[in-house]
Amino acid sequence: MSDMTVTFVILGITIVMFIWGRFPLDIVALGSLLALYLADIIDVEQALSGFSNSTVILIAALFIVGDGLTRTGVTAWVGSKLMGASRGSPLRLLVLAMIGAAALSGVVSNTATVAALIPAVVMAAFGVRSTPSAFLIPLAFASSVGGLLTLTGTAPNIVITEALDAANLRPFGYFEFAWIGLPLVVITIVYMVLIGRRLLPARVRAPAVNLSQEMEQLADAYSLGGELYRLRVRVGSPLAGSTLRETDFGRRFGASVLEIHPAPSNSALEQWLPGPVRDRLERLRREPVSLPDPDQRIDHHDVVIVRGTAEAIQRLEVELMLGVLPIDDSGRGLADLLSQEIGSAAMAAVNSR
Repeated sequence: MSDMTVTFVILGITIVMFIWGRFPLDIVALGSLLALYLADIIDVEQALSGFSNSTVILIAALFIVGDGLTRTGVTAWVGSKLMGASRGSPLRLLVLAMIGAAALSGVVSNTATVAALIPAVVMAAFGVRSTPSAFLIPLAFASSVGGLLTLTGTAPNIVITEALDAANLRPFGYFEFAWIGLPLVVITIVYMVLIGRRLLPARVRAPAVNLSQEMEQLADAYSLGGELYRLRVRVGSPLAGSTLRETDFGRRFGASVLEIHPAPSNSALEQWLPGPVRDRLERLRREPVSLPDPDQRIDHHDVVIVRGTAEAIQRLEVELMLGVLPIDDSGRGLADLLSQEIGSAAMAAVNSR
């Protein structure tokens, strides 16, 4: 057989193995490379040249960047902001989810974009009293066309640009793909809003999830409620002026600090502000985006949310001169005390029921 015939046979077997999915994709790819070498279609230098190719390195770097954005919470933060702007409207949620997916997939890989937005879309779908299945296919479509917005949006864009540069032709600019990608994104969103969403498969919707109730049940099951305490830093407390790192709550007292609420500001300027504006400022101060910074300094009258045993709280109260406050006098339920990471895990537990 000619070299061309052998190459097509190996290519056909590789495609079949990819579709079958019985073996990992990387093993199949390396096996195909080895088969081409053993069949004397390529030599050792050609077989290994791809590992030093700048395109391969750039694509691998994009996956690292995408995973970094996901692990640091950037994509989840962007997704949650977009979902929060839906204001209870399923149609608005659909449009915002597709815009967010298209924008993110222009920077990171399509897979990383969809993986980051799925949890936010699922929770937002319950929030607007809809079913997640009505948003996941549009999310996938928007992520696919969003890859055409930039040069690094998808791997084929980089491969084609690298081929043009190797042929001494002008490579594509970073946003040059957007001349086609942006109209495709608009057409995809308009189609899904007017026609596509009516063709999506209808799923039997389960009863809407009452997140606060589910959180309370999880807290009872895992004994979280009885270990949460609100402690106020009294005047004269040795904790005032120090940081969590300096205090070393965990080693000294066996307790964990979940939140730090700064003392209310009594500035003359804020006293002149309207009541709703002051309330909003207070909520902004009290809404943590993550666990407290170990180097955050604690002041008098700050309120610290602590998780620990009753014995540990008694030691804190005596040794650090802290006052114990009712856990619910701030008008918030246990669900509001859970961080984003804990809440996502709880939602996974709820959905698995």
